[in-house]
Amino acid sequence: MTIKIELVGNKIHMDAPYALRNECKNVRGYFWLKQKKRWTYPLDFNTCKEIREMADRVRHELVIGPELWKWAAQEKKRLEKVPHVSSMELAELPRLEKENPFLWQALQNRPFQTVGAAFAAAHRQTVLADDPGLGKTPQSIAHIIEANVMGPVLVVAPKVAAELTWPVQMAQWAPGEAVFCLAGKTPAKRAEELKNFIAATERQTFGHFSKRQWLIINPYWVRAKAELDDKGNYKHDKKDRDKGIGISYTCPELFDIEWQAIIVDESHDVLIIPSMNRKKWTQDRIGMENLPQHSYEGLRMAMSGTPMRGKKEQFFGTLQWLKPKHYTSYWRWAERYFSISKEGYSMEVGALINPEAFYKDLSEVMIRRTKEEAAPDLPPKIYGGTRLDPNDPNSPVSIWLKMTPKQAKQYKEMEADGTATGDDGNQLMADGLLSEWTRRKQIASAYCKVVTKQRPMKDEFDQVILDDEGNKVMEDYNTLVPQGDSNKLNWIINFLEERGISAKPEGDGKVIIASQFAETCTFIEQELAKLKIPSYKLIGSTSSAKRVDMMRGFMEDSGPDCIRVFILSTKAGGVSLTLDVADDVIIHDETYIPDEQLQVEDRAHRVSRPDHQVSIWYLRSLDTIEEGIAATTHSRQMDMDLILDKSRGHEVRRLIKEYVPMSQRKESS
Repeated sequence: MTIKIELVGNKIHMDAPYALRNECKNVRGYFWLKQKKRWTYPLDFNTCKEIREMADRVRHELVIGPELWKWAAQEKKRLEKVPHVSSMELAELPRLEKENPFLWQALQNRPFQTVGAAFAAAHRQTVLADDPGLGKTPQSIAHIIEANVMGPVLVVAPKVAAELTWPVQMAQWAPGEAVFCLAGKTPAKRAEELKNFIAATERQTFGHFSKRQWLIINPYWVRAKAELDDKGNYKHDKKDRDKGIGISYTCPELFDIEWQAIIVDESHDVLIIPSMNRKKWTQDRIGMENLPQHSYEGLRMAMSGTPMRGKKEQFFGTLQWLKPKHYTSYWRWAERYFSISKEGYSMEVGALINPEAFYKDLSEVMIRRTKEEAAPDLPPKIYGGTRLDPNDPNSPVSIWLKMTPKQAKQYKEMEADGTATGDDGNQLMADGLLSEWTRRKQIASAYCKVVTKQRPMKDEFDQVILDDEGNKVMEDYNTLVPQGDSNKLNWIINFLEERGISAKPEGDGKVIIASQFAETCTFIEQELAKLKIPSYKLIGSTSSAKRVDMMRGFMEDSGPDCIRVFILSTKAGGVSLTLDVADDVIIHDETYIPDEQLQVEDRAHRVSRPDHQVSIWYLRSLDTIEEGIAATTHSRQMDMDLILDKSRGHEVRRLIKEYVPMSQRKESS
């Protein structure tokens, strides 16, 4: 029996016996044309290979039509010129060399960057997953030029990156490009910038673009709210959605433009989806799906050194955005690579059961290089501390601390009945399990007091609500604030003294301290100030200008009298920040997402300092929720290492150094 395939339009059409319907469904991106009784698939060389493997598996003859045969031969020839993802050799970028010799020359200093640009330009829908600090931004700019993209290019990046990093990088690497930015501007200037951008994108001769125009925004501006049915599908078809029917946009003008290329920086924050049920999607993600773009020629790039955000199954959201016609079913994709546990109507994704096949799938769209591969001379990070279980080689490593008596008493109170009581008798009742966990994390770091604060009320689009006079509408809320009795602060003070950072400073070592809580960052800053130890503090509310000034001061100032401690919140300080003069990174407390801590670690551990050793110190309290968080993040990190690195033959190195306090060292000597 035979299976026939042919190219019709821009799709692969297949005639196959009805008995093979289940096999046909295993080929990604299938669609059944009921009237023609024919299968269709997205036009893709790897889809052709999947169909060939399926035909061989069922022992049917595969008959390839002349048009598809011609296309496949040309595509194979084109792909043979694309460098392999593991190559570290210089790749050819002839168009970039001609149009932007300055950027071409810069990429040659790190040949792996030319490979990344060539790979992305050839494959057109890609994940650039290099480790932080390996120059993803210049690679992404280069791939747009090499692919000869003309017309509007959209860059969606975190607010700080959109406001600072991207404009600076564009000015540095592509000074002749037309760049517009909406981030960090007043409403009036933002409206004017958008108007100028739209005017610049008018089509040139014979309806074709002759120039590029870059628009840089933060994710807020792509937010969309859609009308969905009970199954989480759009109530209106694509034509209606293109007209704005059934969907509302934060910035409707962005959805009237046919984007020639879209780049998503730190894509793990924007593209993740837990299923194909859009009721579970964020408004950012719904907006990203609805951005108009040329269905075949348009480029899409997701940039992230931590693309799975702690959970391997979350990669589906990125893949589905890059190639929506290939990745149409979350559960069919999950069942292909992971163990699935079912209980009633509930399904859970378990362990990766076929890492080699999973990486082979990713290798079609993802290029990743670690710092160890790109800069083998760079010393690996050293993680200080001891294992929670000395007899378990997979047990998490950190500085394990006992809580102070006041902490322990307050912690047990919160653990027992979900209530924290301060010295003044004020109480805070945890509102639900997640709130209780958060409060326990806070108390595990320091004894806390209950305070009443105010915050702006926000609407469903996360916009601040204003009254009739234009003032922010405020609401009261109770929260916990560290009060001064802290096992972790005590350790930090002793550690800084060992590094010569005290009221009488000596040496020139510098330290980064990270916490997920802004209140904790402020607490550490204030307590160090009492000891006459100055510090920089960067949290979400820090202005962009002050952020730049602090980074410059920390990086450039030297000597014992300079500011040698940089305190940052995990989220605000995890991107667009280079602090590679720091010798030590202290993770005061951590989130459940290991990627977020890795981003902080890589503020100091960068290829720009190949002679620099960086030590990482995780502080965790014994007999608290932090033991469970450590086990969770450690397990997730091993999963990420397996999928992103070990499955492609790269062994991850992590050096462990046991820490002995100076007081104990003196006693032993």
